[in-house]
Amino acid sequence: MKIGLLTFHYSNNNYGAVLQAYASFTILKKLGHEPIILNLKPQNKKSVISNLKLWLISRLKGNHKFENFRREHLKVTKPLYTFKDCQEQNKYFNYFYAGSDQIWRPIMARERIYRYFLDFVNDDKVRMSYAASFGTEFWEGTSDMTPLISNMLQKFDAISVREDTGVDICKNIFNVNATHVLDPTFLLEAEDYNTIIKQNHPSTSVKQKDYVAFYLLDDITGQGAISKTIQNIYGLETKNIYEKNIRIIKKQSFR
Repeated sequence: MKIGLLTFHYSNNNYGAVLQAYASFTILKKLGHEPIILNLKPQNKKSVISNLKLWLISRLKGNHKFENFRREHLKVTKPLYTFKDCQEQNKYFNYFYAGSDQIWRPIMARERIYRYFLDFVNDDKVRMSYAASFGTEFWEGTSDMTPLISNMLQKFDAISVREDTGVDICKNIFNVNATHVLDPTFLLEAEDYNTIIKQNHPSTSVKQKDYVAFYLLDDITGQGAISKTIQNIYGLETKNIYEKNIRIIKKQSFR
């Protein structure tokens, strides 16, 4: 099946967002389908000069590494900016897939929230979600949004979410049934990730010290408990690649 996949694939300096997009894309390919990511952009179409400025800033921040990864490992459509742009994709796909990540959280999707509920998909097409997330334990949308999204979800052929609280939101707020599933990053085999590592870090004669890399946005409550637990289990040094990346961005911003 040729599947139009809509998710948060465009984030720079956000390993989790890019990796979940890669995982969704890869698992669909491994199942024998032909996924293509719908390249919905979070900003309006800009002029050539504005795009050049954004490109220069992106290079300074190291964002080009994320763009290179997307170019090498993902297949995307042309940039989509408007409802009409998205609606035109009905010409090319009979199946549309939404997820994973916090695509159903209004504060994240913003003015494009309805796109992530596949409002642009024709009624004769198949709609599905996999591991979509509302981002919190409760629905953050307004009372005006709720009935509209409920109608959109009624048209889905299959709904699955990333958290058990998402199942409750679907049932209690939108009156639809949903299944709690694993994030797509956990559906891949180790070799799927090792392939990326080998491509970007070919073996050298210098032996690197082993360590466990992890990606943690916020550990205020845990006070480092996650990294300490990892150290106790594996007896290895831990490195939060998110903190390292933020330091690099801040350093480059002041140059």
